[in-house]
Amino acid sequence: AVIIPESLLLQLTGDQLDDIGVHELVHLRRYDDWSTLAQRMLRGVFFFHPAVHWVCRELDFDREVACDDGVVAVTNEAKPYARSLAQVAEMSTSRRAPVLASGAAFRKSQIYRRIELLLNGMRDRRPRVSGISFALVVLVVIGVASEFANLPAFVAMVGRGPYERSQWTADGRTVQMDLAG
Repeated sequence: AVIIPESLLLQLTGDQLDDIGVHELVHLRRYDDWSTLAQRMLRGVFFFHPAVHWVCRELDFDREVACDDGVVAVTNEAKPYARSLAQVAEMSTSRRAPVLASGAAFRKSQIYRRIELLLNGMRDRRPRVSGISFALVVLVVIGVASEFANLPAFVAMVGRGPYERSQWTADGRTVQMDLAG
């Protein structure tokens, strides 16, 4: 669901609301709610690691830029959307309470960077995998592969030591377990 605060409905034009709505719908199409949830859970587990916080900030920014690019892909106009983004940023800094969800509540420098990227006509806006995302996937794959590399040594232990055998029946099914080591 996309929830738009009443203050935006009253102060933005119809075209600006369309731009904001398309941006939020791009988030939904990309399943950013689920990726953000997974990211927040990982950050909670690795709360003590400063690199995790930095990567999460970069992923949050890249996620917003990707949705900005999605708006431009739909509307074919970057300047009106940049104006809409600037208007929302101005509204959020003039109030004590945030205007939009946490994804829109970036620091001023991040809003400026997003607007600058929107107005850069030389930038390639085609969807692509970010370097940070690619590096994270590679690190996870290497970590999982290193754990699987230890698996043959664990399996090889089965041949050593005394065995214990347990067997039980429940609901007409028999389960047998052999323990070694």
